[in-house]
Formats: sequence, structure tokens, C-alpha cells
Amino acid sequence: MRMRSRSAGFSLIELLVVLAIVGILATAGAFYFTQGRQEEAVRSVMSEVEGTLYAAQENAKTTLGNVTLTTNGTWEGATPLFLDYVKTDGTGDGTFRSTYTGTGAQRRDHMEAGVVDANNAGWMTTALGSAPNLKTLAPWNAEPYLSALGNNLFTGGVNNAINVNGYTQRFSDGFYVAVVGLKGGQPFQGAPMGIVLVTNGGTSIMKFYKGTNATTWRRL
Repeated sequence: MRMRSRSAGFSLIELLVVLAIVGILATAGAFYFTQGRQEEAVRSVMSEVEGTLYAAQENAKTTLGNVTLTTNGTWEGATPLFLDYVKTDGTGDGTFRSTYTGTGAQRRDHMEAGVVDANNAGWMTTALGSAPNLKTLAPWNAEPYLSALGNNLFTGGVNNAINVNGYTQRFSDGFYVAVVGLKGGQPFQGAPMGIVLVTNGGTSIMKFYKGTNATTWRRL
């Protein structure tokens, strides 16, 4: 008896499965080109800031001399926002530099994530959305963390000197750096956000992060 061959083509169920897979991939792609891009940029800029702070500590350690951290400029302005550390030989390194509308080369990450300074302090409220402020949560709502979360390293101008001790590699003051996700140069409600935190007299550089529309923080 001859077997009846199956006709060519896809069944309705097979077509529905293929369409479902295509829909999933399209959703994932849309997330990357919207929310995912800002989230990646926030983490990247945080790592740049952290790298500069570690470099200052390493220079202090190898030379056994105090290293001074200074900031200047604004994120939206002719003078780029930068974090510099003055080495023990008196020269500056200037390893972190961020700008959106200012002059100079523009890194893509800095178009999707911005550093909060005194002129754009409201960005943090917008980016928080429904998430609590980190300084309201235990143990960060007590010292030595609380005072550090009240001292933005980027003041929108020249900051008071913060030293790194050459013998202990401890920071002379506590401070934080906030980074938020941006679209068209502005934060959006519930944008991804990161905090780099250093306590007074501490040696550790802590990083905290919340994703887009997230309501909880996690330590990186």
C-alpha cells in the first residue's frame, strides 16, 4: 500500500509558533534600542568614574604621597564636566571627561547617560520615578553613608579638594556621583540610574544601580 506524502508548506500551528518567536525577538530588539541602551550607558559611565578614583588611589599608593581630586565644568556647557586628580609631581591626569553640548570629542555613552551636577540636580528626582532615594534605605540612611550621599562630587564648578592619603589610600571626605539615563539629552521618568559612593575616611568605592522603572536598588 502506498504512503500518502505530506503536502508542502507549514501548518497553522507552525506559522503561529514562528510568528511568536519573531514577536519575542522584535520586543527584545526594541528594548535594547530604547531602555537597554541607556542602561548599558549608565553602567559604562559609572565604571569610568570608578576607574578614575581607583587610579588616584593607585598613584597615592605607589608614590606614598597625597593625591588631590578636583572637578570642574558642567554637563551642559562650554566647559566639559571633568574629574581630575593631581599627582604628587604636581601634574594633572584628567582621566574622566564628560560633555553633551560642550566642545570636544563626544563618546556615545555620554549621549545616553549624564552625570548629575549642581545645575541639573533635578535629574535624580525624575530618574528615581517610583524607586526610593538610596539615602532613605538602611544601612545607607545612617553614617558614614548619609553624609556622603549629601555631598555631590560634581558641584558645577571647582570643588573643594578631596585628598587620597598616600599611606592609607583613604579619602579625606565622603561623596557621591550620580549617573542617569538620557533621551535627547534629558532624563525620563523612571530612567536607569547609578550611584558611585565613597565614605569619609574610607577606601572602598561602592556602586549602586537601579534599572529602568525599577523600584529597588542593587549593589554592583
